[in-house]
Amino acid sequence: MLDYVSEFRSRLNRAWELAREHLKVVQNKMKTRYDKGSKTREFKVGDRVLVLLPVSKQPFQATYCGPYVIDKKIGEVDYVVRTPDRSKGKKWCHINTLKAYRERSENDHLVAAVSSRKYDQVQSKVERESEPESICPTKTFPNFKNSDALCNLSEKTSHLSPEQQAQVASLTGEYSCLFSNVPTKTDIAYHDIEVNDAQPVKQPPYRANPLKLEQLR
Repeated sequence: MLDYVSEFRSRLNRAWELAREHLKVVQNKMKTRYDKGSKTREFKVGDRVLVLLPVSKQPFQATYCGPYVIDKKIGEVDYVVRTPDRSKGKKWCHINTLKAYRERSENDHLVAAVSSRKYDQVQSKVERESEPESICPTKTFPNFKNSDALCNLSEKTSHLSPEQQAQVASLTGEYSCLFSNVPTKTDIAYHDIEVNDAQPVKQPPYRANPLKLEQLR
């Protein structure tokens, strides 16, 4: 019995050593693969940075705030940042939550405004030239192609006889509101989903971008 326990212990120790050796090899491979696409970043005391911080009253969301100033460096990847507008005057931050702040000059704003105005002019000109004469909803969305079908109705119904094509054109013209790109709702019919005694599925809230959250609201 004692010999069996002793042999079993030695085999466990050997298995543990092998697992450690293989784990070290795999870790080195993963580090090498990660280092190929990584870049070394470093900030100096006094640099202005943006800090990834939770959104007020929404702890599951975060956005870059600032600019703040680096107060001091702690270790290789940790920094103390001065945050005078937060509840704590200083915050300990990992370098992955920091990014350099770059101020834009007046020329940058001027170029952006000119390019935006030029784009709007070209876009409006293209829209006026490409406006179809047939029935076509005013709003277009990439996920809905009702407008494309209505604008090219003769092509879409080329497999039908002339009489059938005329009927389709008449119906789409009479009930054009039903073929909008924007989905609508009806009060003619109702659909109830019976769940009986099924338990509700509980899931943690997903993290959403603040801009997307504004659209959802």
